[in-house]
Amino acid sequence: MLCRQAMRLNRRNPEPYEILGDLHKIRGRIDEAVAMYSYAIQLDPRRSGARNKFDSLTGHPAKTIYSRHTASSSKKSNEKDHLSLYRTVSIIGVFLIIFLGYTLYQIPGAASMSWFFWQWDPLALFALATSGLLVGLLMSVNGWIGSAKEELGRADRKLNGQYYPAIGPWVIGSGILSYYITMILYFFIEGIRFRLSRSISRAFGISAGMILVSALIRPESFLWILACSGNLLFPSFCIGWIIGDKFKSNEAGKQSYS
Repeated sequence: MLCRQAMRLNRRNPEPYEILGDLHKIRGRIDEAVAMYSYAIQLDPRRSGARNKFDSLTGHPAKTIYSRHTASSSKKSNEKDHLSLYRTVSIIGVFLIIFLGYTLYQIPGAASMSWFFWQWDPLALFALATSGLLVGLLMSVNGWIGSAKEELGRADRKLNGQYYPAIGPWVIGSGILSYYITMILYFFIEGIRFRLSRSISRAFGISAGMILVSALIRPESFLWILACSGNLLFPSFCIGWIIGDKFKSNEAGKQSYS
């Protein structure tokens, strides 16, 4: 009874747990005794008396239990740190995208547009390319699309006795020439082979949404942006996707190392 009261007053004190373990051991309640000794060791790893009693009852070193507890706590702490980092990156990215949208809105419109996007105002090109890159990075970091290495870099996949090269370089390279033709060819060819990637499909869809939003921001240049900006937005999105994948891999490596 006194031990229970002491535990209520200070739950971080290992002594009441060890005493309760002794009482359970005397009464033949081995499982309860082991649990009490384990709590005492977790609260004070240097408590040799509780360790020896634990060892004698279980035949397993108490340090194993403590090390697992410590490793679990450390892993949870690392996961929280990485989640916080991803959230910070996401918040900064969202504000940058909003700023880039405002920048695009401020650029003189139709006079600087043509069928060739590389002839557009340099600031407009920067805003579109950086927006695509940031969105791709945020989608990758937050796990809304799969691994770029798996989806874009998977090479020599055997299908019906034939080998196909990695699709990423083709999609990005042809996307610079024509976003719409690349999208149509991808869905047609990969659809026939039953190899459509959900993540690549999302990349095309999100890029289409960004194209529409960019065009609506500059209504006087609506047709130019709608027709040509995808040639810049989609490849930039894929590059951001790859960067986000590398960032996640590096953070995962640090987490496993720690």
